[in-house]
Amino acid sequence: MVKTTQNQLETDRLRLRPHTMDDLAAIHDYSRDREVTQYMQWGPNTEEQTRNFLELCVANQAVEPKINYEFAVTTKTDDRLIGSITLRRLKENSPLGEIGYVYAKDTWGKGFASEAALAILRYAFQQLGMTKISATCDPANFGSARVLQKAGMTLEGYLSKHIPMKGVMRDSLLYATTSDALEANLAALSFAPSVLAPHSTFAMGGEVQQAKVAAGTTFNTVSKSLDQLLVVTAGHLQYDGGTLNAGQTLKLPGTCKSITLKAPVDTDASLIVVSIGPT
Repeated sequence: MVKTTQNQLETDRLRLRPHTMDDLAAIHDYSRDREVTQYMQWGPNTEEQTRNFLELCVANQAVEPKINYEFAVTTKTDDRLIGSITLRRLKENSPLGEIGYVYAKDTWGKGFASEAALAILRYAFQQLGMTKISATCDPANFGSARVLQKAGMTLEGYLSKHIPMKGVMRDSLLYATTSDALEANLAALSFAPSVLAPHSTFAMGGEVQQAKVAAGTTFNTVSKSLDQLLVVTAGHLQYDGGTLNAGQTLKLPGTCKSITLKAPVDTDASLIVVSIGPT
């Protein structure tokens, strides 16, 4: 359930409202946390950096037409601010956008982030008339990937050296959904927990594996997760559908399906396999 009242959104447990300068202490409490900001381009923040962020959020509320829709996320039971979420149009009046979010560490694993993300997606599609929303996360940030899965977004690709983060170019997973696919994506989640339950590999939500395949080797990979993506980083691999060259990716078929791959006889191949499934 998402209820829109004036400038705020309400879900079963959350209220998403405009930021105020009174939010400084709560936002800085998690913005200075090294674990919270591990996969962020910013942080850990000084108080001045948090204040600058908050002042920008407040100033953006008066900007029209809007590019950024920024919300403080609070719990309805005690009105505690637990995080922030932003919807950004790619340009003025664009039907395309992206979301980003950050939450206090003690709220992780309680479903708040996916609840707020789904509210933002429905707001973007139903109230703003947008048609596609995307988001990125670090391949090792399984918690964020599960948030996007549970909000109805699906894995679309692997972006190599995509984001400068604390002095290093980091890879990203690209998630997205269109307005006409959201409800079907949400419905498709219902099969995942029972299928995944016997597989302890995903007890922590996912894994990233790096491997080298010797020339001439044939192997099978079995997808046991909701999302599994194979990325060739060197050489090339042959499979039933053709050839994957270095830099190309293959989204592996649905849960518990097998695919056969082979390295050519003249060269080794290197690859990354990213597997993510909800717990």
